[in-house]
Amino acid sequence: MENNYEKSAYLYGKGAGSFKRGEFDEALNYYQQSLKLDNHSRTYARIYECLLSLGKDEEARPYIEIAYNMNKNHDKVAIQ
Repeated sequence: MENNYEKSAYLYGKGAGSFKRGEFDEALNYYQQSLKLDNHSRTYARIYECLLSLGKDEEARPYIEIAYNMNKNHDKVAIQ
């Protein structure tokens, strides 16, 4: 049986593939599922990117703030 980290990583990877194909709703779903299993700053940042791509700027903002507060040394998140 896979642990939560492995399941989360799998879902994160599925989200990344969907995002790359421009399937932002699908990617968002995968990232949200991943986040339920493993609280990771990069996943919050990816949810932010999905929401921006869907034109949901106001809904996106808290996610990038959480990502930044979790990992202030991540350059891409700091710029976003």
